[in-house]
Amino acid sequence: DSNSTMAMFYSGLTVNNALVNTNSPVGEFQIDGNFIQSDNSEVVAGFLDLNGTYNMTNGQLYVGDQFINGTFNQNGGTNTGAIVSGTNGDYNFFDGAINGGVTLSPGVFQQLGGTVSSQLTFLGGSYHLVNGLLLPGDLNIGALPVAVTFDTGGGFFLQSGGTNNPNSFSLALGTYYLSNGVLN
Repeated sequence: DSNSTMAMFYSGLTVNNALVNTNSPVGEFQIDGNFIQSDNSEVVAGFLDLNGTYNMTNGQLYVGDQFINGTFNQNGGTNTGAIVSGTNGDYNFFDGAINGGVTLSPGVFQQLGGTVSSQLTFLGGSYHLVNGLLLPGDLNIGALPVAVTFDTGGGFFLQSGGTNNPNSFSLALGTYYLSNGVLN
């Protein structure tokens, strides 16, 4: 809940709250306060509903869809879920690895290091590549199969460092700003 903190060190957490009779979502891990994952800990859940702050410094995160409406700070470890950044969602990636998809709708994803091997989907959000390696597969900014309005645009990509190595690259209604770094 808000104004609370839970810290995990050398531990495992499996969320399996299958309360079907009460219409509760299966495997929901909801964080409204602060959650700290460190020292080779492992978290497994069906999905994450983050409205507070998640600080991951080490370990493994195996969570399907991760709805980020708060702040997620990753300083190490591996995240294998599908990240969905909401209206107030911020994902600050300092180090480690991300191997799931990233949808920016319209939140902000900031990569300051590490390796992101994820398909990126822009629904009006922004991605800031400052350092590290990005392997996005096919990178489409604004060329989405869904309607993109001029209010949200197709997304904004700011690269001021690091390496972006997509398989292919297309740009429609979005913006790609390259001020430093390498775009292959």
